[in-house]
Amino acid sequence: MDPGRRGFYQAVQVVCRGLEELAAAHAWAARSAARLEADAARRTELLAIARVCDRVPARPATTLHEALQAILFAQIALNLESLDNGISPGRLDQVLWPYYQRDLAAGRTSPALARELLGCFTVKMSEIVPVFSRRITRVHGGMFNGQVVVVGGVDREGRDATNELTYAFLDAIEELGMRQPNFHARVHRRSPAPYLSRLADVIARGSGAPSLMNDEVVVPMLVERGMALSDARDYSPVGCVEPVAAGATFGSTDAALLNVALPLERALGTKRGRSEAPSADGSSSIEEVIFLLGRQIDALVDELIVDLKAIERANARLHPTPLTSTLLRGCLESGEDATRGGATYNASGVQPVGVIDVGDSLAAIEEVVFRRRLVTLRTLVEALRNDFQGAEELRGHLLKAPKYGNDDERADKHVRLVAAICARSLGRHTNTRGGPYVAGFYSVTVHQPFGEATGALPSGRLSGRPLANGLSPEDGFDRRGPTAALSSAASLEQGSVGRNGVNVNLKLDASCLNGDPGRAALEGLVRGYFARGGMQVQMNVLDPRVLLEAAADPARHPWLLVRVSGYSAYFADLSAEMQQEIIERSVHRDAR
Repeated sequence: MDPGRRGFYQAVQVVCRGLEELAAAHAWAARSAARLEADAARRTELLAIARVCDRVPARPATTLHEALQAILFAQIALNLESLDNGISPGRLDQVLWPYYQRDLAAGRTSPALARELLGCFTVKMSEIVPVFSRRITRVHGGMFNGQVVVVGGVDREGRDATNELTYAFLDAIEELGMRQPNFHARVHRRSPAPYLSRLADVIARGSGAPSLMNDEVVVPMLVERGMALSDARDYSPVGCVEPVAAGATFGSTDAALLNVALPLERALGTKRGRSEAPSADGSSSIEEVIFLLGRQIDALVDELIVDLKAIERANARLHPTPLTSTLLRGCLESGEDATRGGATYNASGVQPVGVIDVGDSLAAIEEVVFRRRLVTLRTLVEALRNDFQGAEELRGHLLKAPKYGNDDERADKHVRLVAAICARSLGRHTNTRGGPYVAGFYSVTVHQPFGEATGALPSGRLSGRPLANGLSPEDGFDRRGPTAALSSAASLEQGSVGRNGVNVNLKLDASCLNGDPGRAALEGLVRGYFARGGMQVQMNVLDPRVLLEAAADPARHPWLLVRVSGYSAYFADLSAEMQQEIIERSVHRDAR
C-alpha cells in the first residue's frame, strides 16, 4: 500500500486500542470501588459494570446494557477527537432494538430495567460539556453540543419503525428534562396514531423536545442530493436539524453561518463591501434591487468559500479523525480519513441567517417605495443610515407592510426567493472532499450577535435588534396565529432550498394546550404543516410569566428547559440577550 493509506490504517489501530484501554480503565475502577462498597446491591451493580466494560467495545455487544456502554465509550472518545461538535448517536431506538428483544426473550431484562438504562444513558450525555472560548460561548449560549438522538420514522425498506424503545425514549424526555441529548422524532404519513398522540402529549407538557422531522420531505430531498433510497430512509439529524445518512456521512454540517442582512446593506449602500456592484438606492424597480442583492450574496459567499476551503485543507493535514473514520462507511474501504473525503457521502453545510428579515425588507420596499410610492429608495436608505431618527412615520409604513408569518404571499414570495438565491449561490461551489456546499436555514443562536452587528433594515427593524431565528417569523411580526405562521413556513419549498435542514420555532402558551382538545389541536397543527411540505418544527410550550420570573431570578426556575434554535438549553445558562430574545418571541395563545 502507499504510505498515506498505511498511515491511515495504523492510526485506526492506535485509536481502537485507545478505546479498549479506556474501557479497561473503567472496568478496573468499577472493581476497585466494589471492593470498598459496603452496600451489597451497589456492589453487585459495580461488578456488573466491570463485566460489561471487560467486553465492550473490544468485542460485540450482546445485551442492551453492553450496547449502551459501547455507544457511550464511543461518544466520549469521538467528542475528544472532534472537539465537542455535534457528535450524534442517531437512531438509537432502531440500533438498540435487537438487543432489547434478545434480552426480553432470555429473561435478562424488563421494560422497567430498560427504561432505567436509557435514562442513565440520557443523564450521561449531559455530562459532556463543550469547551469554547468566551466569545463562542456567548454566541452558542446554553452549552450547545448537539448530540442528536432520533426516534421513529421509517426503516430502510420504508416500513414504519416505531417500537417499544421509541416510547421509552419519549418517557425519558418527559421525566428527566435533560439538556442533552438533542431529541428528535421522525414522522411520516403512516406513523401510528398512538405515537403521534404521545408526541403531542410530551411536547404539550413543556419539555421543549422533541423536534419533529417530516420523512415525506426529508427522504426525497436526500435522494435528490445523491443518496441511495435505503440510506435516505435511514437518515438521522446531526447537531441541530441537519439530516444525513446515518453512519455513512461526513457532512461538516455546520461549517459556517452567513449573515444575509449584510449583502442587503451592501446592496442598498448602507454598508460598504468588497464587490464593485453599484448601489441599489437608485433602482427603479424591486427586480433591480433583487438583482443587486444577488450579486452581493454571491460576493460574500465567494469570500466565505475561500476561508472554508483553507480550513478543510488544514483539517485534512493537521487534524485527521481516525476514530470517526473507523465508524463511517467508506473510510476503511478506501483507506482515506473522513477529512480527506473517505466517507460514502460528503458535503459542507452553510447556514444563511436573516433570510426572513431580508425577505420582509424586500416586501416593504416593494410595497412602500414601488407600489404606493410614499418615498423614494434614496430617502429610505437615508432613513436606514439614521436608524429612522426623524423618519418615524416612514418606519410606521414599513412596519405595516406585508410580513412573513401571516400567510401573506406578498411577503412569503420574497423570503422564498432570498432562500433560493442563497441555496443557488452556495451550490456553485464544491468542497475539498468532493461534495457540495448546501444551505441550511437555522441560526443556532447567532441571530442575536449577527443582529447586534446589523443596522436598521427596510422591514422596519431597528439597528442592533436580533435577526429572525431560522425560518421563524421576526419576533412579534406574526400576528395571525400559529396556523398562518406555519403556512408561511410551508410555502418556502423547504425540501428544495434547505438541503442542510431547516428550523421553525413556535412558542405556544401552555394554557391553550390543556386537556385532550389542546393535544388534538397541536397534533392537527403539525399534521397540516407537514402535509403542506414542512420539513421540521419545534415548539416551546411555556407560561410567559415563568420566563419573566426566570429572567429576574434564575434560582426560581434553575431547570427551565427551552428550545433555542435546533437545540434545547436551560434558560438560566443563556446570556441575558438570548433570554430576552426568547421572551420577545411571539406567543400564540390559540393552537387551532
